[in-house]
Amino acid sequence: MRITSNGPTSCNRIGGRRRLAARTAMALAAAATACATGGPAQAAPVAVQQTPAFAFADAGLQLFKTYQPTVRIDTAGPGAVWFSAPANPTVCFTRAGESWVTLRYTNVTTGRAGVTSVRACSTTIAGPRRVKIAPGPGLVIGTFDAVGTGILAPTAPGTAVFRVG
Repeated sequence: MRITSNGPTSCNRIGGRRRLAARTAMALAAAATACATGGPAQAAPVAVQQTPAFAFADAGLQLFKTYQPTVRIDTAGPGAVWFSAPANPTVCFTRAGESWVTLRYTNVTTGRAGVTSVRACSTTIAGPRRVKIAPGPGLVIGTFDAVGTGILAPTAPGTAVFRVG
């Protein structure tokens, strides 16, 4: 049996296919790495163990609605997070939509503490819906409650526990 070769073009064609496959694999790996790392820095939700606050909201015409604000924490870089307290749209249609959600926090690892407030709803009243806080890395504990116009006493504060990277 005689083995014949079609010359160097046969080997180059196979080598070319292998190079193409290798380059395609490298391009796909680079794209997968970019997707896995999220590309540009984006806020990612942080797990928050919490009990919601409780308040009565003035719904107008002597009607009252219960309002249970909860907090949302997103990453904002080393030792920092974004704090927000988005409300259900049905709450925003009451006077509770004009209220603030105030967070009092302490980082038990670093000892840093602070107080910050955000608006739960987009209304005509100015105020941030999200603020950046920098408690430093570690375990953060806090309490939060709804305060301001449209919130009737008595209220019960909520609690939040989360870890900052």
